[in-house]
Amino acid sequence: DLGMYSIAVVLMSYLFTAANMPLADAALVHADRALGFDWMGWLGWVNEHPRLGIILAYAYQSSMPQVACVLVLLAFTNRHDHFAEFLTLFWLTTVTTITISALLPAIGAYEYFLPARHLYENLAPSGGIAHIDQVLGLRNGTDRLIDLANLNGLVAFPSFHTQLAVITTWAFWRVPLVRYPAAILNGLVVMSTPTQGGHYLVDILAGGSLAVLFIMFLRPS
Repeated sequence: DLGMYSIAVVLMSYLFTAANMPLADAALVHADRALGFDWMGWLGWVNEHPRLGIILAYAYQSSMPQVACVLVLLAFTNRHDHFAEFLTLFWLTTVTTITISALLPAIGAYEYFLPARHLYENLAPSGGIAHIDQVLGLRNGTDRLIDLANLNGLVAFPSFHTQLAVITTWAFWRVPLVRYPAAILNGLVVMSTPTQGGHYLVDILAGGSLAVLFIMFLRPS
């Protein structure tokens, strides 16, 4: 059951977070700056374009519903090989992401930069903020009870939303009718991850690279 597996993976990320390994945010920000990416500048630019912010918010929230749509679509169009490959990709990306994040944990850009509220007043970055209290509580030992009804993704590096965007685009590409709308939507998902998920650029590059490598592993052609 994919739902139970997803809950188990999230709980594993909670366990690793409680290990209180040194945070890698400073190193990730340094890498961003070396690439010429200014997270605060990007946040301000998106905030100045409220309509874009709304679009990105909806795109970010579409990731997991897209997974369900992929499975239903591939099943009903009898693309059983692609269905199995997508599940394999989902497993590879989740396990790899949890493993890497355990070694290089990060709390995310909103907690690292602490931007004033008016700098993102036109955004709804729940994905980039909702996990912060839980991460801090798990790391300092004050939070030892896990509410299964209030689970949050705690992973920053690599970006799992970016990996989902790549593998769902790959899966939808098998169905000509939806391939281009799915590609556009997932392009917006990737674009949304810095402001909506509080991700650094290197989170996105690492997540996208991993997803592409896994696809090439399964389908070298």
